[in-house]
Amino acid sequence: MDETLDLWRKEIRNPDQEERAATALVLVIDRSGSMQGERIEICKSAAIATVEFLTRKDYVGVVAFDSEAHWVVPMTKVTSAPAIAAQVSGLTADGGTGSAAARLREDDAQGHRAGPAGD
Repeated sequence: MDETLDLWRKEIRNPDQEERAATALVLVIDRSGSMQGERIEICKSAAIATVEFLTRKDYVGVVAFDSEAHWVVPMTKVTSAPAIAAQVSGLTADGGTGSAAARLREDDAQGHRAGPAGD
């Protein structure tokens, strides 16, 4: 009986020790003029904290937008959280969001939206 119990214990893993699948995450940050001051700092801190939570097998990308959207961190494997944090830390709030929103509406009207066709 003890041998069976020992075998059973070895086969059941602690949930904290189980491997999880790799994560792919894209963070999108509004860096328009309305985000100046504390708002952009909170967003940057949250993005950095999120990256620090990821593991070396995960992937992350960071997009910032104002009147244009651009990759701050192109989609990459998380091999150096401090390097990614340094790139995010350099973000500043500036510009408007008007044309970005208009471009999103135009893409939606042309059928370039996410989700199954006909949604």
